[in-house]
Amino acid sequence: MVRTFIKRLNIVKDIIVMEGNQFGIVLCTLLVILFLEKYQPYIGKIHVFSFLHACTTTIVSHMLLWENPWRFMTIYNEEYTSLSTFYQLFPYFSYGFGFYDLYYGFRVQKFDFCLHGVLFVVSTYTMDQFQVMHYYYPGIIMETSNIIYNFVPYEKDWVNICFGLTFLAYRCVFFPTYYAIFIYTKWNELWKEDMNMYKYIFGLAFVANTLNMYWGGKIIRKMQNKWNSYKNPLHRDD
Repeated sequence: MVRTFIKRLNIVKDIIVMEGNQFGIVLCTLLVILFLEKYQPYIGKIHVFSFLHACTTTIVSHMLLWENPWRFMTIYNEEYTSLSTFYQLFPYFSYGFGFYDLYYGFRVQKFDFCLHGVLFVVSTYTMDQFQVMHYYYPGIIMETSNIIYNFVPYEKDWVNICFGLTFLAYRCVFFPTYYAIFIYTKWNELWKEDMNMYKYIFGLAFVANTLNMYWGGKIIRKMQNKWNSYKNPLHRDD
């Protein structure tokens, strides 16, 4: 009985430590954002923390993908605790960034950016509540395109092309494919009468895909217009 009680105390201790770590990461992320926004928001035309977030999420998500591609594509079949502590905690870095993304959306006063910010925060909050933050890796791998997006203000054609291609590859091909696999695998769960977590995730991913397709369409039209301007030098913008 004493051993059982001690084991239970250890489990409670682990949960408390994990929750403290999670909160600490979110808090530290927000403090770093506030510091950079006040003292060093930009280097040249690149927003510092957005670039750092895009780089770190890209590296970590690709590390997990490289380790086991099949597990990555079916991560919704994995237990949260099956991942290392690092992979369990890293999504909370994005959780903290989500609040800045929400603030930025309202600052620029664009509906699609506001929606992206709301989606970012609600998604991370929902997955945290269901203790499935590892489900977020197929989502944050889409941040790969944002690395190049940070260089778009320099108005270089090769940057715009690279951004367009990575955006379409990750957000309009990879994520919808992952989404389709998720629906096929969890079809029975999605049709249950109770409001389970898979229905929440389905809804959030649907909004994300809709937003990505909307932006993807705009990117394709811009690329077509640019291509047409090169084919017709008389209408080329200098």
